[in-house]
Amino acid sequence: MIENRSVPTDTVLPHVTYQDIDEAIAWLGKTFGFSEHYRYGDPTSGAQVHLGNAWIMLKRAREGSASPGKLGYGTQSLTVFVDDLEAHFRRAKGAGANLLEDLHETVYGELQYAAEDLDGHHWLFSKHARDLSPDEWGAKVSDVTSRVALLSRPRWCYLEIPAVDVRQSVAFYETVFGWNIRQRDTARPSFDDATGNVSGAWVTDRGASRDLGLLPYIWVDSIGGTLSQATAHGGAVVEAVHPDSPGSACKIATFRDPAGNLIGLYQEGPR
Repeated sequence: MIENRSVPTDTVLPHVTYQDIDEAIAWLGKTFGFSEHYRYGDPTSGAQVHLGNAWIMLKRAREGSASPGKLGYGTQSLTVFVDDLEAHFRRAKGAGANLLEDLHETVYGELQYAAEDLDGHHWLFSKHARDLSPDEWGAKVSDVTSRVALLSRPRWCYLEIPAVDVRQSVAFYETVFGWNIRQRDTARPSFDDATGNVSGAWVTDRGASRDLGLLPYIWVDSIGGTLSQATAHGGAVVEAVHPDSPGSACKIATFRDPAGNLIGLYQEGPR
């Protein structure tokens, strides 16, 4: 898989239009804590900013276009997940942001607040408060979604991954698997995977998974691509991609991460 430092997310990269990009960069930094990655054009016609792992493209409004603030209404909303939501709320409030919803816990288990930016765009900042299934608060879960989730992904699995250099391990797993990193700058960072069903943390006080007796398997969509990413960033193949059993369409492989942990990869075959 090719990486591109100009586009650091492979999931969703929102583009938000502002009348004045330079003013927007300064406002988003002061009020919401976004950091600038780059800007381009003279005068500035675009920029990229981020808050943790949330990356946003800013682009200058074309002639004749209007922002939600000028139109008097909006059609879209952005949600950004923040570890220290309470501190983020105090920052936005102290900076004078137009708060549309006070900090509160929703029926679906999120602690969040809503605010409007300088051009009238609607933002939600959120943190998981409770683990709730959608049907617990009244939503109807698709039968197909439920069946696929049950069959194709582990549910509520927690992993502890031994690390020699915590920062190195965090960077490796974030790059190879795209995990969402929490408490990045602490002695014990933790993570959530893309499915929302696997979480864990790095530990430095034991080396359990370096022993062949404990082999965690990580489910992936592209086992070949993931293995290539792992080896490109310091991992070493132990067992190449092969069927998990004779005649099976499911594939497995194993590799060692830079800390020496033996990790398994599993890709489900077509149904």
